Amino acid sequence: MAVGDRSPGGRTRSTVWSGTPSGCNTKAIAEANVGNKFSKEYEFDTLNVIHTKMLTHFEAGCCVPPEDCSFNYTSATIWIKPENGNYTDVDCNRWDNDPNTLCYGCQTCKAAFLQDVTSNYFMSGIILLCVAAPKFLFLACVTWYIYHVSSGRYTPLT
Repeated sequence: MAVGDRSPGGRTRSTVWSGTPSGCNTKAIAEANVGNKFSKEYEFDTLNVIHTKMLTHFEAGCCVPPEDCSFNYTSATIWIKPENGNYTDVDCNRWDNDPNTLCYGCQTCKAAFLQDVTSNYFMSGIILLCVAAPKFLFLACVTWYIYHVSSGRYTPLT
């Protein structure tokens, strides 16, 4: 599943892991200090500046509330919920200003986590293929040589 552009303006809502407990990935994200790093990096930036940055999947999905929540921006990780907030997006209700919580239980954060895991496995597979393919070809050639040439079954054309 491709998460797509994860900048705040291009946020997409996903229903990844809808049947699993929300703690499945939140512990790993909290231990990685994603929220604290985001808060320090964008501490003095305005909302317009944050919107122009190309945020990582985790930053856009876990550290910034969805745009349709219409929260009031205070700082990078502090957003004020409107008093009359009737939200159609369940992620709006999950938002918390605590840097260890933010939106780690949100569907967008889960989608970012899933995107990161799948892209890392994909890249690992590509690297493994690039490293293993030449060795496999070499072993195939050596095996062919040993089987055909050393046993006398191969006679070169003269």
